[in-house]
Amino acid sequence: MAAPPLREDVVVDRVRQEAQCEFPDWRFSSSGGNWTAQRGKVRRSAKSLAELLAVLRVVTPDVPGWNVFWSDEHHLYASRDCRFTVQQEKAGCWRTVDADTPEALTDLIAKQEERAGRAWA
Repeated sequence: MAAPPLREDVVVDRVRQEAQCEFPDWRFSSSGGNWTAQRGKVRRSAKSLAELLAVLRVVTPDVPGWNVFWSDEHHLYASRDCRFTVQQEKAGCWRTVDADTPEALTDLIAKQEERAGRAWA
């Protein structure tokens, strides 16, 4: 006879179901104590499912190829999925950028991609 699920597992499963209802286009997963929500190539990460839901409820930039997340200090970061080339890095491209607002972060990401494009030219 199988043991009944732990109460914590039942709660997490219920919250995951609610998250899926609230954000039907996103897929939720956990690994190593961290949670990830992914919609196509757009990814959000957090240390808990509750924190991840808070991130998704705030307007954050949907930039394919960049993982946007909030720090413990509630600072917004984005990290590029693929490394820049050495040439692009020498041109000043940063794989991880941070900002205080979603708008500022979107602007920084756009500048990084623009700089990377110019480095290729």
